[in-house]
Amino acid sequence: MESTPRTYMLDLDVDVMLLILAHLSSGDALRLAAAARALRPIALARAYSDVTLTRAAQTAAFCAHMLADTPRRPCSMRRLDIRHRAAEDEAYSWNARRGRKLLRALAALIRDARELRALALPAAEMLLLTEPHVGAAVASLPRLARLHLEKAGSSALGMLRAAQGRVEDLRIASMIKVVPAREVLSGVAALSYLRTLHLHCPDAWMNASREVLSGIASLPHLQTLYLYWPFKWTDVLTTETASLPSSLSLRQLHMYCGGSSISAEILARIYPNLEEVDCVESNWQWEARYDHVGL
Repeated sequence: MESTPRTYMLDLDVDVMLLILAHLSSGDALRLAAAARALRPIALARAYSDVTLTRAAQTAAFCAHMLADTPRRPCSMRRLDIRHRAAEDEAYSWNARRGRKLLRALAALIRDARELRALALPAAEMLLLTEPHVGAAVASLPRLARLHLEKAGSSALGMLRAAQGRVEDLRIASMIKVVPAREVLSGVAALSYLRTLHLHCPDAWMNASREVLSGIASLPHLQTLYLYWPFKWTDVLTTETASLPSSLSLRQLHMYCGGSSISAEILARIYPNLEEVDCVESNWQWEARYDHVGL
């Protein structure tokens, strides 16, 4: 009986190997690149495609490595999640010499990562004010679809207005308190392809419920909304419901509103086409369910 001929991995088409390697973590892909010389180019491309950076020194080393072979290495990137904050590492404070050098390198890396689909930036406002080229680089990305910003402000909103990519998923984890709700929603409205919005409202918006609802209603293609509203809705939701703007496109609503709840009648009036609703009543429930929702 004839045995079935063996198929070795190197005999596979490159596209097939890429599909297989897509199941590896970035760390495993790096280990594969070190162990198998023939697979090194493909394994490295997989490792570069999905990167999470948790320390400033790590980010500096990564930028230097990627820019040493540009544009080939940066063009392999698809997802970049930067989680560290400058305040956690005084040596890399954005205002320190090493911090400014790091931001210049980061701007160059993002600029060259033309295939980047997802990006998360910590302390976005301070970062963009210190190095405006980062904002220009992000805005120029043609394929950016998911953008997550922490501590955003006016500079971040300007970046959104200039964005050339088709951002479909935007997460604003927290806002600089001095930025009015109307300005924020105006910046968000510039993203004409937006489908999913994660909005963490600051305390300063306590009396801006109408502006928030009006801004959300102005997003014509928004289908999923994660809304963290850390205080009770004002009486406008109960006494003037008929005059509130409605959003016809919204299908899923996940909301925390300061321990209070909104009646089904009001929700049906504001969002008549809702298919899924989850109103969370405590901070810990919100954190457990949705704080991990991200890149």
